[in-house]
Amino acid sequence: MNDVTLPCFKYIDTDIGLKYLNNNRELYLKILRNFLNRYSDLDLKLLEDGELKDAIHSIKGLSSTLGMVTLSRVATTIHDTKDMGMLPEFRDILSLTIDELRFHLEESSIKSILLIDDKIVDIDILIELLGDRYDIAVALDERGALEILDSEEISVVLFDIDTALDIERVYIDIIERGATTIFILEDDSGVDRLKRLIYEDREINYIVKPFTLKKIEESLSKI
Repeated sequence: MNDVTLPCFKYIDTDIGLKYLNNNRELYLKILRNFLNRYSDLDLKLLEDGELKDAIHSIKGLSSTLGMVTLSRVATTIHDTKDMGMLPEFRDILSLTIDELRFHLEESSIKSILLIDDKIVDIDILIELLGDRYDIAVALDERGALEILDSEEISVVLFDIDTALDIERVYIDIIERGATTIFILEDDSGVDRLKRLIYEDREINYIVKPFTLKKIEESLSKI
């Protein structure tokens, strides 16, 4: 049971959780999955006062045991002080924790992402956001993009249309190689331009800057 590999979490201290469970990793993962199943669809806004207090109380205990340090701290503060002004913070950290559990504990068909972008700042941000979650490849130009697409198994392409590349031609090359494209736009005004460039009648999957992990994961979830 101790040869089970645990994911690397940002919002969960696995050492704390394992300490409570005598280092039983298999049991720990099972309880994390139970937490995910129990609270993944929880909408705090729909709960009555009594239900909300019960939910916070339950999450307070579980998060402490499982090593969800920040969630435990906020839940404990609300429970002890009755300060519902902290509810937005509680909701946000619960959502982040659930998203992280969902990513690590649910199977995903997306393994590798190709970034096509010639802006180093954007590339740095995207690698910072996604580097721990996916295998990331980077292409600064069309030739580099095609070399990667032909030599590696790429699941998704993040393609910035504000480059010097021939967007339509590169997009066709991506389609021919079986990868899915998520376009990167500077702002919402780029949608009409994108439609003119690639002549797509169907819904286009895109992300508008500034980048956030939530935006990217929402676009990835549509695939």
